[in-house]
Amino acid sequence: MNGPTNITGKSEPRRQMHSCDTCRRRKIKCDSVNKSRCSACHKSGVDCSFTVKWRRLDSRRSEISRTPGESSADTLPAPPRSDGLGDTIPFTDLSTTLDSGREESEPRCYAQDSLSQFFHKSVWSSGWAEFDDYERLRLAYIGTPVSNFAHLVNLNQRGQRFLTYPHPRIHPHLPWQPNPEDYLNRAPTVDSIRQLSSFPAKEIRDELVEAFFEKIHPCFPVLDEAGFRILYNDPNNPPPLIVFQAVLLAGAHVCDHPKVADSRQTVKSILYRRTKLLFDMRYENNRLYLIQAALLLTWYLEDADSVSLNSYHWVGVACRIAFGIGLHRNLLNDPNTPDRMPLSDRRLYRRVWWVLYQVEIMSALEHGRPSLIHCDDFDQPPLEQNDLREVNGQINQKINFEYCSKNIELCRMILDILSATSPGALLRGECPNLESLNAGLVKWAISVAPGNTFPSLQLQLHYQTVILHLHRLFLDGDDRIAMSPDSSDQCNAAAQAILSIFDAIIRLGVLKQCYFPSVMALIAAGVNISRVIEKLVDKGSKLLTLNAIRNLETVVQTAELLKKSWANAEGVEKLFRILVDRYKDCLHGEQYSQDVPATTDFCNFDWEAMLLFDPQPGLPDLEWMDAGPDH
Repeated sequence: MNGPTNITGKSEPRRQMHSCDTCRRRKIKCDSVNKSRCSACHKSGVDCSFTVKWRRLDSRRSEISRTPGESSADTLPAPPRSDGLGDTIPFTDLSTTLDSGREESEPRCYAQDSLSQFFHKSVWSSGWAEFDDYERLRLAYIGTPVSNFAHLVNLNQRGQRFLTYPHPRIHPHLPWQPNPEDYLNRAPTVDSIRQLSSFPAKEIRDELVEAFFEKIHPCFPVLDEAGFRILYNDPNNPPPLIVFQAVLLAGAHVCDHPKVADSRQTVKSILYRRTKLLFDMRYENNRLYLIQAALLLTWYLEDADSVSLNSYHWVGVACRIAFGIGLHRNLLNDPNTPDRMPLSDRRLYRRVWWVLYQVEIMSALEHGRPSLIHCDDFDQPPLEQNDLREVNGQINQKINFEYCSKNIELCRMILDILSATSPGALLRGECPNLESLNAGLVKWAISVAPGNTFPSLQLQLHYQTVILHLHRLFLDGDDRIAMSPDSSDQCNAAAQAILSIFDAIIRLGVLKQCYFPSVMALIAAGVNISRVIEKLVDKGSKLLTLNAIRNLETVVQTAELLKKSWANAEGVEKLFRILVDRYKDCLHGEQYSQDVPATTDFCNFDWEAMLLFDPQPGLPDLEWMDAGPDH
């Protein structure tokens, strides 16, 4: 082919051999002619510059065949594609066009000589422009000094050593969307493949995107918002498919559009299946996009499986991929030269790492399982305001830096608690240092400014949850942990504070913005209140017992509202509603007979029935979920 295929029918500028620095780093098509200012730089308000020849003169191929997974570094935005979200052509008509633009003589195996190419063209040269197809490179993290990769790099005595190097591709070239014809007589079905590039109607998906960036992204800055919006508004260069579907999924969690609100669980279920299918098909070569998508998938609850599904599973997947590409390492020390990763991408690496850090540790706390992240395994410096600077060169003021930095600090203390109470520590006779842990939590609480905004309330919710998880260890837990005289009061105060925080969140009308740890907080409060009731019943304190039962009823009412966003809260509602009824029966029975047992028989509970929930109650026909881009 002599040039790019133009599927819109519009004339396009003469193709030049070199993109400007900005378009090259963002991996988008540059329309600059004779080094004049391109339209992308004009929209972003930056100057065009041409400093390095990134392509060889004989490296020509159609723009239409480039894909998001073939960028030089796993952080770079998606390269140009001819299909889009605009009103030029429906997605369902694009598969043939895209497939016809692909190169016919693709090599069948990319692993046979990738290591030798990596050594000779990347390590020895330390330049990212040595390969013919720059857009198809991958990012290789060499690992710690124990790895073979690290010692392979050490053989190069002529140049500076880095943590990451460009690596030749090891996967075949992919169009932006899967071609159903490639999956005939194979799983998944052709109809499922067609669904992958279906989206809600334009009006609704616009609101889903806005809802995500307005209500989730400020405390969950896993994307470069400026870069995503540029791609979203470009009909010829849409965002990476897996990331886009995942953003729509997370946006559906908080979107107020009537059609979404009326069928929220169904909408989320459809978007989840599309994103998960792309993940399962491995239809994305860019590993950073996979991490971002996995983190966004934690905003959906598929069923009651908390091991191989849901947030615990997806954050584990994200962790493994992140370690593989060096997301946990400090790349800021690399020189800021055109042959190294752009600074905007390094900052995005850091933002995504610290989001992953928080999600993984909160998940470990929720389930009482080991965290995949340990303090000795990463050297990323603390998050800074400048890390919020995006691809357009501007700091994203919508990201709540105070929330992010303080929640990261709190998660660091959670790691200390998890480590101090680990089976190995207890086996060695090491008891948690309550005084030290308390001192750290007090110092943190003093440094946090009070407020009634959602980020402030969510921070307080996380803090009180940590207090409750810590101090209940010293009540009647492991015999190897000494009792603490004031831990009972600490737990009671934290449980009451959690109920008050939920009340404030509900009155503010932002309950649906709560992340999955909110369910953990509500369960912790309910368990502690139930413990208090049992002790009061044993003491015969009927009035105090009744007051505590009222608090447990508040837990039930909160869970009833929370289940609209998190389906597992329905199991919480069922559990504590049964406990409320049994405690009331117990209290009422004592007025007539002292023979009624004072405590509830937990062993005879039908736990499966109480914790069962249906995350997708019915699947009505939502035609607007499969609308084309021109609807």
